Amino acid sequence: MIHKIQNFVKSKKQIKCTTSENVGAVEDELGIKIPILLRNCLTKIGNGGFGPGYGLVGVGEEGYQSDFGDLRSTYYQIQKDKNLVGESWPKSMLPFCEWGNAMFSCVNCENGQVNLLMNFKLYEQDLTLSDFFSSWIAGQVDSLLKTDALITTKIIRNPFTGGNAEASGHLD
Repeated sequence: MIHKIQNFVKSKKQIKCTTSENVGAVEDELGIKIPILLRNCLTKIGNGGFGPGYGLVGVGEEGYQSDFGDLRSTYYQIQKDKNLVGESWPKSMLPFCEWGNAMFSCVNCENGQVNLLMNFKLYEQDLTLSDFFSSWIAGQVDSLLKTDALITTKIIRNPFTGGNAEASGHLD
């Protein structure tokens, strides 16, 4: 898979790769083991900034920074935000790809499953990290944003025109 990703992004300008030592320092600090595919992306392709959405979040100041900073800072900011509303952030859940508006794809570092953080809620997806990158390479980015969250559609009446319109959104 790493070779497919390298071939897919080779024509795009990349941020210089980080080192295994830098990734190891993040793992040690957070108490997690970053999946080998994500580790290889950061150490063999580039230190973030490529991938779907705004791209993978990098390691350290030299890597791609999400709105919350590098991988370490992003993890801590989301953990802090969840704590502020009385919820806990799963220790093994690493936000690794930024979509914008505080939306991230996150990998469970214990089992490699990808989840979507949206509206500060974590939604399970039927994706592994390898599935995530395969879908991106295949141009199936919409599949990376699918969740089991319920979507509702309602017909609403415009009070000014009297016409009807559809409105869709999450039930939560």
